[in-house]
Amino acid sequence: MNLERSFSYIWEDKDWITKILIASALMLTGIGGIAVIGWVAEIARRVAHGEEDTLPEWDRIGDFFLIGLKYMGISLIWALPIILPIILISIVFAGGSMIADDPGPLFAAFGLVNVCIAMLAMIFGLAISLLVPPLLVLLAEGESFSKLINPKHAWELFKANAGGYIVAMLITWLASTVLAMVGTLLCGIGVLPAGVVSQLIMGHLTGQATAQARENIESL
Repeated sequence: MNLERSFSYIWEDKDWITKILIASALMLTGIGGIAVIGWVAEIARRVAHGEEDTLPEWDRIGDFFLIGLKYMGISLIWALPIILPIILISIVFAGGSMIADDPGPLFAAFGLVNVCIAMLAMIFGLAISLLVPPLLVLLAEGESFSKLINPKHAWELFKANAGGYIVAMLITWLASTVLAMVGTLLCGIGVLPAGVVSQLIMGHLTGQATAQARENIESL
């Protein structure tokens, strides 16, 4: 993977300041961050297809928002196997505590169950996070929501280049940590732009990992 390129391509765009500031402003609104997800997904798609790796214009913000919305919807659906049991158990224990003469043992059991669920949630969350990078590319390529609900499509890409995707995630985590510190030192005003830059790095690395994954699939 070309780690240097994932950093340098950002500054080669003549409008990089404007584009990053627009993304930062969208993230500041909260809901606008959904469009930023789609914007980053488009970057990953371009790199995966060997297209020019410049920052996309913001003239397709509606398309970017739709991609981000689909991403959030699919991620939520994937997380339901852990979310629904948490809700159900909470309801059961809440109802039990209202009718129990001594709710102490019930609360103790609830605490133990919560610990177990938290551990399972961490494992399940990690599994989902591994599938997020290939999911972004597939969404930007126009794959349907109904098809991508099935995680096997993202999994096929991930397993074809697991090492590449994991490296992309680790580099992104490291870059986001360092950039967040820099943004904080700039009186906090650089936090959002720093976050945007870390996502841009992630998008490029994800595109590289996806391109390699498809080469690996074709070589089988």
